[in-house]
Amino acid sequence: MLLDRINSPFIRANATVLQALMRLIPFLAFGDQEKMHALVSHFMPYLDFDKYVLVLSICHVLILCLWFFCGICIFSLVTFL
Repeated sequence: MLLDRINSPFIRANATVLQALMRLIPFLAFGDQEKMHALVSHFMPYLDFDKYVLVLSICHVLILCLWFFCGICIFSLVTFL
């Protein structure tokens, strides 16, 4: 299977080949339920969705705080003018 070849020393030593394979594999599996399942199952040990949600949540909080800070600054400027 092509996914097994990703771990070969030749592929790991050639970054351009690895990158090309990573772009090609999803297109080869698209539309075939069994191939898509194999693809997702192969990468599942490397996916940490809980970490992604935590980082996303922290980013949203920081953006919201920045938005409120900008709002307070603008309100202060308008009030003093």
